[in-house]
Amino acid sequence: FRSLPTPLAVIKSALMLWCDSGFLRDLVTTLSLISQATVVTAIVSLPIAYCSVTRFLWPLSDAMSKLRYLGPIGFTLPMMLMFGGGWSLKVALLSLSMTPFLITAVAQIAADVNSESVDSLRALGASKARAILHAVVIGTAPLVIDAIRQVMAMGWCVIAFIEISDPTGGLGVRLFLENKAYHLDNVYAI
Repeated sequence: FRSLPTPLAVIKSALMLWCDSGFLRDLVTTLSLISQATVVTAIVSLPIAYCSVTRFLWPLSDAMSKLRYLGPIGFTLPMMLMFGGGWSLKVALLSLSMTPFLITAVAQIAADVNSESVDSLRALGASKARAILHAVVIGTAPLVIDAIRQVMAMGWCVIAFIEISDPTGGLGVRLFLENKAYHLDNVYAI
């Protein structure tokens, strides 16, 4: 425990970092990156996950959800060749890291919708497509938003790796450099 910084040292470091204009720039960069990657993840994942309730597209959803066992490190070179580098590479890697988790979570939410919900909407005169839209998509929206929030939290776990893949700034680069210099008070403050 002697190697860990005291709470007072962490608070001092946090105040010093907050006054540093570079820290605010890195914070904005990281927040922008994770926000953009979350939007891309949702755009890619939600249609695949919702379509998993059909027998025809279930194998695609199942295969995509298995990618959650792979880390982004194996995809760095192929993604670099596809997207070049810089910002688009970081968004692609972070989205690739979060997409399988969101597909898995939303597919489970969609699978948990009971058929009685769809049947009752059909009995009220809704078409099959409209009944599925209301029961599966609109009816589960709060649960899906919570799943997106959880996946975004997972994105924070890999942000350091993603940002050092192209060190143009961000909290991940700052974390890496502070940890490399053994400034653990700054690491804990960040």
